[in-house]
Amino acid sequence: ELHKGEFLPDTPSSPDLGIASGSAVDDGDELAVFDPLAALDEYQVDKLRRMREAVDAMDLNERERAWADDMCLLRYLRAREWKLKKSVPMIKETIEWRREFKPWTIRPEEVEPEAVTGKNYRFGKDKFGRPIIVMTPARENTDTHERQVRLTVYVIERCIEEMDALHHGVEQIILIIDNNGFTMRNA
Repeated sequence: ELHKGEFLPDTPSSPDLGIASGSAVDDGDELAVFDPLAALDEYQVDKLRRMREAVDAMDLNERERAWADDMCLLRYLRAREWKLKKSVPMIKETIEWRREFKPWTIRPEEVEPEAVTGKNYRFGKDKFGRPIIVMTPARENTDTHERQVRLTVYVIERCIEEMDALHHGVEQIILIIDNNGFTMRNA
């Protein structure tokens, strides 16, 4: 089965496993939206404030400032166990990579030849609202490494955009790699 609709705009996506978008907590009467910023302790709030100051001091354009929102900064802080000496250089390196790679310029029609076999696609969300990405290396159909990387970046970027747009506290992506049928021939 082809998963072409997973990356083309304005097409139905894969089934989202019967759950609502985002992660919500049932408090008995109604669904309450989880706010990860509200769950921070004083130490973490201070680290986030200092990380924000460091990022605001960088020479960023409007797109980069929008990308480096609080949810983004939290991901970098958590990835480096709240250590600013590690988090700040990490986000600087990412910004430099984004300036060079320009992931926002990737268009569906550019990566469509890579995606038509379903080797890399979004598969809805899990019960906590985390986007699911499925990679199936056995469905490799081209030898254009750069475009294959661009497809992967495109899919991940769409998942991150969705997580951030929902503001439901979803901070993780589920990655499933299905190596069934994978051989060196289709590597």
